[in-house]
Amino acid sequence: MSVKPGMPVTIYEPEGFDPNLRTWGEIVTPDTWRNDNQGAAQDQKVIWTPRTGRRILLVGVLMSTEVTRWFRWEVDGALLIPPVYLTARGGANLLFMNGLMLPVDGQLMYTSAGDGWHSVMAYGKEF
Repeated sequence: MSVKPGMPVTIYEPEGFDPNLRTWGEIVTPDTWRNDNQGAAQDQKVIWTPRTGRRILLVGVLMSTEVTRWFRWEVDGALLIPPVYLTARGGANLLFMNGLMLPVDGQLMYTSAGDGWHSVMAYGKEF
């Protein structure tokens, strides 16, 4: 069924949605960045904890590594996306999450395998 002029349309607004934001571009424009730089493997390292009662709208994550390794992105210990395997090349790898809404009070964390320097960054906004 297609929407025709004059038909009623129901718009879903997620909890905490700001009605002053008028376009998807405004909604997913990040205003918060969280980063972590480590020289060793990490196990469920919390990178972003939202304010109490808030949710994270995850726009993307950025990863860079000196050595070949994999990264797991999780929310409260549950796998968010399949593990990401990166080869050592000194460049950055960007994953767009396209405005993935995490659960209320959900902590964003990552796990990495292998020693050697790596940097990660998550960006988005809180609602």
